[in-house]
Formats: sequence, structure tokens, C-alpha cells
Amino acid sequence: MRQPCASKEDSQLIRRRVLIACLPGIWCIAVAAYGQNPQTIVLPPVTLAPSETAQVNIASAAAGYPGGAFVTSCQVSITFYGADGSALGKAAEITVGSSGQIYSAKLPYATTGATSTPSVVGTRISLTPAPVAVSTLSPPIPPCAVAFSLETYDTATGVTHAFVSGQAAQGTTAPEPTVGPEPASRR
Repeated sequence: MRQPCASKEDSQLIRRRVLIACLPGIWCIAVAAYGQNPQTIVLPPVTLAPSETAQVNIASAAAGYPGGAFVTSCQVSITFYGADGSALGKAAEITVGSSGQIYSAKLPYATTGATSTPSVVGTRISLTPAPVAVSTLSPPIPPCAVAFSLETYDTATGVTHAFVSGQAAQGTTAPEPTVGPEPASRR
């Protein structure tokens, strides 16, 4: 004799049980993959004159999140590029944690190898959070929350000529371009 087909409720119950049984494995895969793909921030190109230096500043922005002390380290790579797209020197490798320390990478015009003046310079910042379990705080703290700026300034006097800033966290970039007067620290 033929067995009757399972009811709709029975089918849904079976699907739920299979899904519940698979959730721990899915969660482990998600945690293992979390933070493995670096996020790249491409800053706008700037023109650099022979008397100028370009500088990128970066710091943890985790303090802006509730419970900001629970933050893992973030590997940051800052690379300057010439107008032809080639890297200008070796990338600056930095580990940013939850402290308020500010890290900087400088590119004086003399190290660009430019044959004409002024020279156009591009900058890329790569963020790679340490692989960790997702924050359980509410709202969750991104494992790699940073604030950054790019500035050009007169190498001899320190007077800022251009300034652009932004923030990035957990795979999303929220640039907040600011072009205007130099910061008070450079006046």
C-alpha cells in the first residue's frame, strides 16, 4: 500500500530541523571568512610640487562606538602611486588597534622620481581586520573602524595646502571630504 505524502506542515518542520542542524556550520564558515578580504580605499589624486610632501594619517575610530574597548587589531597598508599607476616605494604596513594613536605615512616629492613638475600622486589604503567572532555588542563594533586623512603640505614650513578626510568600517566606506583651511596643528 502506498504511503500518503507528507503534509505541508511536516515538510516545513523537516526543513527547519535541517536548517537548525546546519546553522553552526554556516556560522563557523562565516566567522572563518570574515575579515579575509581587504577593503581598499582609493583616495583622490593630488598634485605634488617639488616643495611639498604628501602624508596619510590614520587612527582607530572604534572609540566612537559604545563599548569601543572591544576591538581587534586591523592591518593597514598605505601605498602611494605615480600618475602611471606604479607604486612609489614600499607600502607602509601598520597595525591599528583600539588606542588613540595616530599613524602616518609620508611621501616627499623627492622620492616620487617625477621627471616633470608638478607630479600627480594617488593613494590607496587597504584594511584587513583580524579574523574574529562578530561583536555581540549593540550596535556591533566593526573589527576595523578607522578615520583617515590625506594632506599635502610645504616640506619646509609645514603649512598645509590640501586636506581630505574620511572614515571606513567593516567593508563600507563613508568618505566625508573636507577641503578647506589647514588644520590648526599646521598653522
